[in-house]
Amino acid sequence: HPRAPCFLDPLGAAHWRVFPLAGARPLGRLWVTAGAGGRRLAPHKSEAIEQLCRDAAFDLERARAHRVDERFAARLRRITETELSIRLAAASLDLVAEARAALVCGVQGEQLRLIEVRAEDRRQEPYLYQLVPYTGSHLHAVAASDGAALVDGERWRRYSEAETLAPLWKQFQPSSVETVPIESAHRLFGGLTLFYEDRPPEAARAALDRLAQGAAGAFDRVRPERRHASSLLYLQELLRSSRGGLESVLRTVVEEVVTFMGADAGVLALIDAETGGLLLAEHSGYTTDAVVPESVSLDEPRSRSILAHVVRTGEPYVASDTERSKIYLPVDSTIRSEIAVPLRLHGETVGVVLGSSRSADFFLDEDAIRFQVFADQVAVAVDNARLLDELRRRRAQRQLGHQRRHYGFDPSVQAADVEYHFGNLVGDPRGAMGEVFRTIERVANREQDIVLILGETGTGKEMVAHALHAASPRTAKPLVATNFAALGGDPNLVESELFGHEKGAFTGAVRRRRGCFERAHESTLLIDELGDIVPSAQVKLLRVLARSSRREFQRLGGEGTVKADVRVIAATHRDLRAEVAAGRFREDLYYRLSALMIRIPALRERPEDIPLLVKHFLPRLSSGAAVGVEKGVVEALQEYAFPGNVRQLESVLLRALVMYGGGDRLSAEDIRRALEVEQSPGATLSGDLALECPLPPPSDWFWEHVHEPWKARRLPASTIRRLLERSLEETGGFYSRVATRLGVAREDYQRFLDFLKHGGLKVDHRPYRRGG
Repeated sequence: HPRAPCFLDPLGAAHWRVFPLAGARPLGRLWVTAGAGGRRLAPHKSEAIEQLCRDAAFDLERARAHRVDERFAARLRRITETELSIRLAAASLDLVAEARAALVCGVQGEQLRLIEVRAEDRRQEPYLYQLVPYTGSHLHAVAASDGAALVDGERWRRYSEAETLAPLWKQFQPSSVETVPIESAHRLFGGLTLFYEDRPPEAARAALDRLAQGAAGAFDRVRPERRHASSLLYLQELLRSSRGGLESVLRTVVEEVVTFMGADAGVLALIDAETGGLLLAEHSGYTTDAVVPESVSLDEPRSRSILAHVVRTGEPYVASDTERSKIYLPVDSTIRSEIAVPLRLHGETVGVVLGSSRSADFFLDEDAIRFQVFADQVAVAVDNARLLDELRRRRAQRQLGHQRRHYGFDPSVQAADVEYHFGNLVGDPRGAMGEVFRTIERVANREQDIVLILGETGTGKEMVAHALHAASPRTAKPLVATNFAALGGDPNLVESELFGHEKGAFTGAVRRRRGCFERAHESTLLIDELGDIVPSAQVKLLRVLARSSRREFQRLGGEGTVKADVRVIAATHRDLRAEVAAGRFREDLYYRLSALMIRIPALRERPEDIPLLVKHFLPRLSSGAAVGVEKGVVEALQEYAFPGNVRQLESVLLRALVMYGGGDRLSAEDIRRALEVEQSPGATLSGDLALECPLPPPSDWFWEHVHEPWKARRLPASTIRRLLERSLEETGGFYSRVATRLGVAREDYQRFLDFLKHGGLKVDHRPYRRGG
């Protein structure tokens, strides 16, 4: 070389040679130098150095890939732990009805890291990833077994977490707090803490412990020393897919088996706990001529099935060439090699996962190690999905029991001397209600057809809808109800309520949400106050309401089609013909809905039912205590028209019994005094409590304390109007200031106005404008 690099000058090099370090990309160079008297490299030595450089380049590439892999694994581990924590907190709130907030924390040395804080179905961002001392925490006390897992709210404030979470504690004022450790046989990962409004039942606490144990198994399998980065990625995807239930997990597992092993087909088989056999839960990739059995017997010790062999031995099996394998059960003539590993959970084999290839010698013995890592994570995902399915089943059963008690199907809430029709309806079948009963009998089993229930406010449309549902083949699942009068006029909110939305579909859509059509899959959907639906949503609703229970729709902001098997019942107090004539309701939608109609008569049209309704209501209003009814009570009630119908009758009876009747006797005079309030415009009851918003207003106070109770019909419109009147007086007649005063966020202001307008609750602001 005519000129040496400057860094060779201090070495006194007269001769040199450069060998490149080249892998997938240039990595560097090796310089070999010699002095003035040095000899040239012999060819064989040059070849040896070149091979050395190639080996060094390979080692450098592997080291770099390992470092990248470690960073990737750490990042995926954090993502997966966060994903698990989000799912654990959400599942805990769904599981325990008394819980108002859920916290998931992880142990990091001598500190706790708040991974997830969830309340009111949303993440509490200000608290995330904060660190608190582990020593002195409630989790530390519980894990050391020197503290109670369930303590009252005031006592919990002594622990180290309480200072960081003080604003959350102040917001909910929990009566009790419970911390459940998330730990396996190997280590303590963290804890799950729940804020309770009321003390939960022991069954719910036991289910919570099982949920935490399942989460501990999932956390254990993402430890860095036990899992490869790519395996973590698969675990994350599987756990995400488990939200859809066991069926979607099984389908996803088989698809990932094919991708993970580079296979052509795959099978997932689970042990049936009832029969002891092996059920082929899902398979994919085999030819149409393949004969894949639904199950494989485990009783026959000489079975040629690889699946049965793996279950019996609990060890992986590789058939490099199926034609030479002694235990291969041919189901597809094109398959030449297979690999199968057990699904292991808590030391037990719960199933088998198998990959198939159409190439001989495709799978090797060393592939079993990598495949087993994947299978261990599959077992956790399947177990989590089963747990979630069980939680969903239990939640549906609790909801169904609540509906049966609330809507009168439970014999414990029925009057002994009243005849109930379809389990919960009260009325004389020879009178006006007879036609209602006969129509229910005709249409209850017609699941493909929509039923429209018409009737004035308070006549019992929701009761009839529940009776229809209970008399149909779908009675095993709870009815899902939605009320458009409570949603205001925001088209996004209406469409989201019906069809759901994707994350980011509109302002405030921070996560995916299932609509009522999806929630009512394989059940009945009651669309209450249908006449209040906004025109833009009427178009989409018309497309969904085909003459079939197989509904197809898209979530708001989504592209994929969602399918749900739903029986639809609609109800309204409005005259839909008049709404069509006024242009507020689509004519084609009306005709789609009005083929099968049930009109509920007003109470003034059925005075013969008032004695039956009195007998029905009094035991419930007196908590089961006997009430003496004096002569003239029924006659006094029959003289009144009851514009509010049965709901108003119940209110009048309660008022007469509690405020005038003394609790155990009811006279005609008590009824007349109770009716005076109904007949006198502007009259109010003594002792009527005002609804007050504290200062400073808590976030979302209006939605929690006004909107939700009104939607559930627990708060009368007069109470809301008095609240608005006081707020307008305090703020000088500006609704923007009223919204702020009642804890409504700025981005929800239009929703606030729409709710008041469409609910008929808005008060004229002009008389309250100061100086105006």
